Amino acid sequence: MTKQRLNKDKWIAAGFVALHRDGPDGLRAEPLARELNTTKGSFYWHFADVVAFQSALLDHWQADALKAIVQELETAGPADERLRRYGRLLYNDKTERALRAWATHDAKAEAALNTVDSERLVYIGSLMGQLGLSNPAFTEAAYSSLIGGGFLNGESEGFDALVDVVLALQ
Repeated sequence: MTKQRLNKDKWIAAGFVALHRDGPDGLRAEPLARELNTTKGSFYWHFADVVAFQSALLDHWQADALKAIVQELETAGPADERLRRYGRLLYNDKTERALRAWATHDAKAEAALNTVDSERLVYIGSLMGQLGLSNPAFTEAAYSSLIGGGFLNGESEGFDALVDVVLALQ
């Protein structure tokens, strides 16, 4: 086995691959090291233990998810187009589905998800407000559609249809 030195980012990237494929059970030092063709020592060089690795993975995902909101806030265009684009972004995110499954039985994953969900609701709510809809129930319905639709089939047509209905209510 050729042993290579890996940085923290490569371990985290491998962690996301394992999370998609195997769920949180795949987030262990030995199988990840095998997959990366290296030793467990490399893993423990970067992370004190598996819990620290999982925390780093969650921190990385949370930072990326919040950064995506900031990038969307800086993007110009009509609110309905921005809402649809953001919907497609979430629908196509395999990590999103894997994290939601993980969060059902892990408090740290649930906390990271709750933080991101709160910020996303604010963002989607602001778009709904720009569309003339201030009722928070519309925001919650739209976001629930994004979350559930991603699990259902990974296609955003249902969300686009919901946006069409919302626009028709104006």
